[in-house]
Amino acid sequence: MKVLATRKDESLFQGLSRTEEISPGNFGFYATWIALAVILSVFVISALYISHIYRTNERNDIAQSAELLAETVDARLSTTSEAVSRYSFSIFHHPNWRLSTRAQGLARRLMESRPEIVEISLVKDETVLTSYASGFAFEALSLPAGQKLAMQDTLETLKRAHDSETALFSNPYFYKGNSTPYINLIVPSTNNEAIIARISLAGFMHQVTPSSLLDRASLSLKVNGKKFISTSSVAQTTEESFDILLPPLPPAVTLSVSPFNRPFLFTKDLSTLSILGLGTALLVAFLGLAGFQIRQRRTSRHLLAESVIRRAMSESIASGLRVTDMRGMIVYVNRAFRDLFRLGNKQIAGEMPPYSYWSEHERDEYLKLARDVTDGENLRRQFETTVTRPDGTTFIASIELNPLTDDSGNQIGWLEMVSDITEAKKIADELARGRERITKVLDSIDSAVSVLGKRNGETILLYTNPTYHNLWGDDPSPHQKLVSEIPNKDASSGTLTGIIHYLPEDKWFDVRERELVWTDGLTAELQIATDITERRKNEELVAQQEKKAELSSRLITMGEMASSLAHELNQPLGAITNYASAALTLMQMGKLSESDCAQAFNKVSNQAERAAAIIKRIRSFAKRTAPEMTPTPVQKLIDETMELALIQAKKRDATVKLDISPEVSSVVCDAVMIEQLLLNLLKNAMEAAEPCENHEITLTVKPLEAEHQVAFEISDHGPGIPADVKAKLFEPFFSTKAEGMGIGLNICRSIAEMHQGRLRVEDNPGGGTIFILTLPAYTEGAAFQA
Repeated sequence: MKVLATRKDESLFQGLSRTEEISPGNFGFYATWIALAVILSVFVISALYISHIYRTNERNDIAQSAELLAETVDARLSTTSEAVSRYSFSIFHHPNWRLSTRAQGLARRLMESRPEIVEISLVKDETVLTSYASGFAFEALSLPAGQKLAMQDTLETLKRAHDSETALFSNPYFYKGNSTPYINLIVPSTNNEAIIARISLAGFMHQVTPSSLLDRASLSLKVNGKKFISTSSVAQTTEESFDILLPPLPPAVTLSVSPFNRPFLFTKDLSTLSILGLGTALLVAFLGLAGFQIRQRRTSRHLLAESVIRRAMSESIASGLRVTDMRGMIVYVNRAFRDLFRLGNKQIAGEMPPYSYWSEHERDEYLKLARDVTDGENLRRQFETTVTRPDGTTFIASIELNPLTDDSGNQIGWLEMVSDITEAKKIADELARGRERITKVLDSIDSAVSVLGKRNGETILLYTNPTYHNLWGDDPSPHQKLVSEIPNKDASSGTLTGIIHYLPEDKWFDVRERELVWTDGLTAELQIATDITERRKNEELVAQQEKKAELSSRLITMGEMASSLAHELNQPLGAITNYASAALTLMQMGKLSESDCAQAFNKVSNQAERAAAIIKRIRSFAKRTAPEMTPTPVQKLIDETMELALIQAKKRDATVKLDISPEVSSVVCDAVMIEQLLLNLLKNAMEAAEPCENHEITLTVKPLEAEHQVAFEISDHGPGIPADVKAKLFEPFFSTKAEGMGIGLNICRSIAEMHQGRLRVEDNPGGGTIFILTLPAYTEGAAFQA
């Protein structure tokens, strides 16, 4: 950037500049003191920075010393462990030394060479064999022979040492109220024997800690974060402490290092004072430059104008830029502006309205707009318009006008930003048309469609179709209530679905909901609720009709058995009549003894019970009750079914053969419903075999171990079922009988599925058909859900 402007530059920037002189009494005076404050601030900050550097270096030095101390602790404890291990080897490999004066002498020499060891004890299992105290009176400790080790941590460390066969250190502890902390070094041997060396932590740390580190920081030993021992100092420590592990001690033991506070401008030399002195010398030199500011008035004016333009360019470089002064003269246009109007390398800086790039037939309109901008009347700061280029082509432009102001807030010109939004408008129009089409589709469907989102922390409906609006208006609570009652909200597929009973209106809805991004980028929830109340009513009606059909089928079967039933009842009723008549005749003749009377009445009672049992079976078969799933013995189920089936068998001259596996016991079912199902299948088999020579029907019962079910197979030797008929056999209202209603087998399959079983048909290899019913086998303690 040039400091002195040429005459041409001076004419261009004349409109952006203020013509007042810069007075030494205002700008120059304040600028000088501002600069003075800045210089002083720089040098003070420099001094503080140097002080900070010194403190940082000292902290790093303390950290290095602490790391070195940790290595020293490691080396010292390791050599101590080796020395105690050698002592252990000497004692335990010479059994006659263990309690001798020689062992005591070796222990004394070991503790003299390692002053931190205050006691050495020989232990077998958890009992002290002997103990040797240190020669230092203030640290003298000795455990009596025969004493049991009581400290839990020592016992645990002893066990781990024997298990790992390595020397281990225990956690620090205080012994019998003594303020000095200790640790135990345990060296294991064979036969559950070990050497325990008690080490004074205070004495140990005193030996290994350098005085240079104690002068600069406070040291503390911590166990599990709790301070155990620390160096005493009158200096105040900082809170910026750091912890170091001390192997081979347990990981719970750490060394905490807290550097001492230093003065605010702490240095080890006179660097800070030298910097402040140099700053003072430079300040004096700066005062001599104050007069030079006046001579830079014109240069600063042009620098101000250029900085305004460059700032506007940096903020709006993505759009076409045009900078004008208050008179409308073009001061600057960027490359994007020239490309937008296809000006090439043509220079239009310095032009006054009307500009050369304006279209001739629209020049008057643009000139009026430029005058409005200059005068500040009817000004629109941002608008869209169709612009014609000099070559006759047009584009849709978004134009934004921003005023340019100087440091005093006075306007010195205008910045015009022009963007080509032709493609954006096309895309927006296409999106609008697409949204309109989608909206029309959603508005035309019968389901309630709603979009729920949050704006400014408030839950609102972003869209509702007429169906939703007619049901609930603009209330978002039905949307929220419907989705909250979806039973299984596994959205792995992206869509939540469920059948919901909306109690406020006693309606059923098929609800589907998923997340989507709304047109403004907001995350929203799309819900489609289809009213299925009528469908549910129809389904319930169909279920009721099926139950009625089931009852009708049962009554029809009972009606078909009426004549056979009358024949069956004739036998017990005739027997009752005969027994009663004979007894009456004998009684009149005086030949009826008391025993004969009792025998006659007993036979009458048996025949009456037989007739009652037949009637009871018919009544229970015809009685319509709710399903009652209970464990039912298979044999009982077959016996009660056969009582009614044999009536049909006699009527149709058929034979029913039973083949029941001894491995089956009970099934879970409603006994009456399964009896009806089996009776219906047996009756169908008898009807199918009636026109054939072989009238034998076989009922086979066997377990299905793999499926944990019991299979009932009813086979006949009839003509069989064609493949096309077999495909429709279980459909409602399909029948092969002239008088059939076509609901019997459909009801049978529904009963089987209600019992979590299956009903299927297969061809009999010997000719005929096999119907196979499977029911869940009963297991002790198992629960059954219908």
